[in-house]
Amino acid sequence: MAHVFNSSRQPDSLEVVNEAIVAAYGSATEPHYGFSLRRYNRRPYQALVDELTRDFVVEDFTDLNYEVAFSYAIRSREEHYLRLSLVGKFYVLYQSFSEVETPVKQRDTEEGKAILLLVQRHGFTRLDPITLQQRTCLEHKDGPTTVQMTVWEALFDYSQL
Repeated sequence: MAHVFNSSRQPDSLEVVNEAIVAAYGSATEPHYGFSLRRYNRRPYQALVDELTRDFVVEDFTDLNYEVAFSYAIRSREEHYLRLSLVGKFYVLYQSFSEVETPVKQRDTEEGKAILLLVQRHGFTRLDPITLQQRTCLEHKDGPTTVQMTVWEALFDYSQL
């Protein structure tokens, strides 16, 4: 069953996130991480990146060894950091790299608003810091220990595991 929600709002529950996780990883309990390289190579969000480059300097600093997202520095008069999940159309936008794991609300600037509107117009859902800390269905096994990954880890960056 497909779930429909307004892309500028948070998902009403983790159900939408968990469905995207299972679809991308193939399984929540036996995940296949290879999907991220295949999606990265297909550049599914290139139209959005092309639009961003018309008004901003965009630098791709994605590291697929630890991330499951495109990571971009976006610069003009200000600097912003954008992550677009390879798992599904979810994103986070930061004011500085030091906030990467716990984004705060954006500065109320014209540049920040322009980036947000453009990303949302492309159908992405923005995730807030509370949602990013919630546990998902995706399991990470570390020896005999199994941990439920957070939204942040499952959708964007599992380097802290």
